[in-house]
Amino acid sequence: MKDLSLHFPRVPRALAAGMHGYHRNPSRGFQYTERRWGDLVAKIRLYLPKKVFKKLPGTVMIVPISKKISQKINLSYRKKNKPANVLSFRYGQDYGEILVCPEVVRHEAKKQGNSMKYQFAWMVLHGILHLAGMHHEKSSAVARKVDRIEGVVLRKLTVK
Repeated sequence: MKDLSLHFPRVPRALAAGMHGYHRNPSRGFQYTERRWGDLVAKIRLYLPKKVFKKLPGTVMIVPISKKISQKINLSYRKKNKPANVLSFRYGQDYGEILVCPEVVRHEAKKQGNSMKYQFAWMVLHGILHLAGMHHEKSSAVARKVDRIEGVVLRKLTVK
């Protein structure tokens, strides 16, 4: 069975590959170690189409990152000089990371009239779809499929 619970590595691979400035408070852990985020990921897993779920790596890490780190990684990997809301990295069949920037997600939630919980769920779901090989940038057909799956899963989650 695939493990889609929340895990927080000491240093994410994407950051360890030359990115500096990644910090965490060892005594408190990360902001998103709360049970509600783990429950959210478990629910997302339940509502994913089986074909999508089968394509996911065995373990998926959800890693909160700062705007500064998000911008550095986005520039390095996507050649976009701005912080990203979510970035996904797959390292073979067994492991993938979803890097989420809460500052960007919070700003987008406010701008779009969504709750932080809804926006966070959407970004984690979006990252999961990328890890499953669904890249909306490749074609409008894939983009429509991603939008459809996101809509169905988010409606079933009833996240407000």
